[in-house]
Amino acid sequence: MMKKINKNIFVLIIMINFPFVLMAKNKLIGMWLDVNNQPTIELIQGFKPNTGIAIIYDKGKIEDVEKWKIEDDKVQISYHSGKLNGNILEYRNKQLKKSNETRKITNTIELKKEPNIFIDVLTSHKWLTGNEKKSYLFFKGFSNETGIYNKIDETKSESEGLGEWSVAKNVFNFDSTLYLEAIVTDTYMMFLDKSDRILFLNKSDKLKKYDKLELKEVKEKFVNDLNSGEWLSRAAYSSDTIYKFRPVFGDLSGLKYSYSKNIYGGASEWEYSLKTGSLKMGYTEYINAQIQGPYLLLLQKNGDVTSYQRPKGKITKHIFSNIKNIEVSEKDTNQLQDLLNNQLHLDDYTYQFIFKNNTEGYLHKFKTYPFLVSGNKFEVKDWSNFENLKFYEKEIVFGKNKKSLALDSKQVYLKHISEDESKKLQAEKKSATEKTSKKSISMTIVTKDGKNIRIPLPVGSFQDIVKLTIEPN
Repeated sequence: MMKKINKNIFVLIIMINFPFVLMAKNKLIGMWLDVNNQPTIELIQGFKPNTGIAIIYDKGKIEDVEKWKIEDDKVQISYHSGKLNGNILEYRNKQLKKSNETRKITNTIELKKEPNIFIDVLTSHKWLTGNEKKSYLFFKGFSNETGIYNKIDETKSESEGLGEWSVAKNVFNFDSTLYLEAIVTDTYMMFLDKSDRILFLNKSDKLKKYDKLELKEVKEKFVNDLNSGEWLSRAAYSSDTIYKFRPVFGDLSGLKYSYSKNIYGGASEWEYSLKTGSLKMGYTEYINAQIQGPYLLLLQKNGDVTSYQRPKGKITKHIFSNIKNIEVSEKDTNQLQDLLNNQLHLDDYTYQFIFKNNTEGYLHKFKTYPFLVSGNKFEVKDWSNFENLKFYEKEIVFGKNKKSLALDSKQVYLKHISEDESKKLQAEKKSATEKTSKKSISMTIVTKDGKNIRIPLPVGSFQDIVKLTIEPN
């Protein structure tokens, strides 16, 4: 018959066999210094017993962030292990002593227990990654549980792009990852995903609070700010895109122009509906929208949010009255010709209108590909490269049918010009573009005999005019 073991003896046996595990939390947690009193490792308690985050230092500066855990009587930190020997932590041939100074932690807030307070702290500070090379700025959006974040490259002091965050059923969705646990303290914030991976962020500066313009509440002010300046969309694996909203068709409707690497990509229509209170852009309808300082948030009916940020530079206001409108009339095409005589482009194509008289002409559309013959290879940039050509009847084949062209003798109106001629033409086109883009106002008088007389005014905008009168001279 088995004798009943005394509970006190059972507890004592556990303590004798696992003293290191039971004392780990008290002894290990904190900053460990080398013989020169330089920070070497900071161990922070994680979500589960005997695991956590290790901040690795090199020459007093943060080098990396790793996960630590206790295995048998050792502390495993990434691929290296250490051992606690009394008050000394033996790690990578170093004798480390614990610092008397520790992180100030007076309060720990769990997302599951206090979600609203957690979100308030989340959105009130800048958060640095453990190595301090990246940071995150969190902002509330259309509800307390959703918003956007801005990921900053601290080494370049520039944004890497915007994303969405949300809290639902005590789960934090951020940067395409679901975090099942989250805590925030006086100095740091930690998240735990389903694979037991920990995201650690250090609390940094307090965030600036921006005024919020909501489309539903301040329609006119919102639309004015939407049309002012430019908006940037930045993605990790593609080029930046600059968007310009302009009130081309009226105060509440216009076009959204897009540019990537200074190349114009086209335009889509946008319009604010007085009937529904929504904002339509192309085929997408946004039921609400916000501008928070340098951020633009657009909300779809399904809850998806599209966000943009202001690029660096001056924010210029644009209003409908500044839009130049040229009516087409065969009686007077001077304005039309002045405008269309500029060099134009869309994507990689160059466009040029050539008037042969006041009412007729040609539109040229073309691309230019530089080529180089080097050794046995013929390379045409962004087009093709080959080692031989084949010709029969009218067709030329480049390489093994990489490209093929046919001989042609139709009438054309463009010809190649020299490098010097091209640079001279470029300077002329640049001057013409600056002249066309310059803001100006003119008054047009139509006489009884149908003649149009345009009189330039010495102001650049209708906003500069307080009163305009016409009097007998």
